[in-house]
Amino acid sequence: MSTSADIGSGSSAASAPGEQIARVSIKIPPLWRRNVKVWRLQVDAQFANSPVTQELTKYNYVLASLDGDVAELIPDLLLKPLSVTPYSDLMDRLQAEFEISEGRKVNRLLTELDLGDRKPSQLLREMRSLAGSQVQDDFLKTMFLQRLPVHIRAILASSSDPLDNLAVMADKVFELSPNQYPSLAVHAAETSSATAQRQVPLDRVDRLEAQIAQLTASVAALHNHSHRSRTVGVNQPRSRSATPKPNPNDRSICRFHARYGTKARRCLLPCSFQPPLAPGAPPAEN
Repeated sequence: MSTSADIGSGSSAASAPGEQIARVSIKIPPLWRRNVKVWRLQVDAQFANSPVTQELTKYNYVLASLDGDVAELIPDLLLKPLSVTPYSDLMDRLQAEFEISEGRKVNRLLTELDLGDRKPSQLLREMRSLAGSQVQDDFLKTMFLQRLPVHIRAILASSSDPLDNLAVMADKVFELSPNQYPSLAVHAAETSSATAQRQVPLDRVDRLEAQIAQLTASVAALHNHSHRSRTVGVNQPRSRSATPKPNPNDRSICRFHARYGTKARRCLLPCSFQPPLAPGAPPAEN
C-alpha cells in the first residue's frame, strides 16, 4: 500500500505493516501563535517520526492544517510559484508573522505578565522565554517576586537561593495557600469591597427613613393638637359679644346714646336708652 509518507520518504511499499502505520499517522498540531518556534519543533517531530522528508509533502501537510484566518495573512506566499524549499519558506514566514518582536517581549515582560491562575514556576518559565539571555537572574528575580501574592513574596524575599529553587518553593507555598487561585481571591476581595460600598448608602437610607418617620410623627402630633383645639372651640358656648350700638335712626334715643351707646357721658331727655344688664343681674321692672 502506497502512502503520502512513503512518497515523501521514498521508501518502498514492501515495508513492514507496523512501519507503514507509523508513517501515515501524521497529525499536525494547531498553530501556536504565541510561540511558533516551539510549534515548528512539534511539526518537525511529526515528520521525523513518519518519516517525511520532501519539502513539498511537508508543505502540503502544514498548509492543509492552517485555519483560514492564518492563511489569509500570507496570500503573497501561497499564490506565488513555489520555490525548491516551500516548506521551509512557509514555516519561516509563519514564524516571522507571529513571532513577538524584542521590544514587544520586553514590554510584556515588564508590564503585562501576572500570575493569574497558574503556578509560580509556570510564570517564571514564560518570563525566561521573554527575557532570553539578555536579562540577568537578579533582575528577573525582582520582577518574579513582584508578581507573586504578598504572603508568598514575604516568605521568599529574604532567600538567597537560585531563582529556579525559589520558583519550586513558591509552588509549594502556593499549593498550601487557602486561596490557590489569586484571580478568585481578587474577585472575592472585589465582591467584599463592592458589598461594603453598597452598605454605606444603605446605612444612610436607614438613617433617612428614621428621620422621616420622626418628622411624620411630629406632624401627626401637631395635626391632632390643632384638631382638638378646633373641636373645643366649637363645643364651647360663645361668649356674649359687646352690646351693639343703638340704631342711630331710633328717634326714641337721644343723639348722645345713639352715637356713643353706653359710653355716652350726657343724655337728653326724653331718651329710652337702657344700659345692658350685668351678668346674673335680674331684669329691671317696668
